[in-house]
Amino acid sequence: MHRLLSFALNLIFRYQWLIAAGICCILHFAVGLPLWCTWVCLGAWILSAVLVMLGFDLLHLINRKVGSAPQKPKENKNPYSNDADKKQDR
Repeated sequence: MHRLLSFALNLIFRYQWLIAAGICCILHFAVGLPLWCTWVCLGAWILSAVLVMLGFDLLHLINRKVGSAPQKPKENKNPYSNDADKKQDR
């Protein structure tokens, strides 16, 4: 469901190709522009949405692999906070 919603939102945000396809379709009926221009614009619209979605999925996968290493606790080298930690332990 998440992937379908992401794809639908990508199609909505990439409306420029849909406008171009609509103009090509109007020009097809008005002046005889070949209909394949409309199909190329529609294909570019869908392909751009799919490529962006796959790119974000790839970035998410890379981030999950690289960013999932647990960080080791660092030694506190601040002398003032070390004293405060010792006082709280007492």
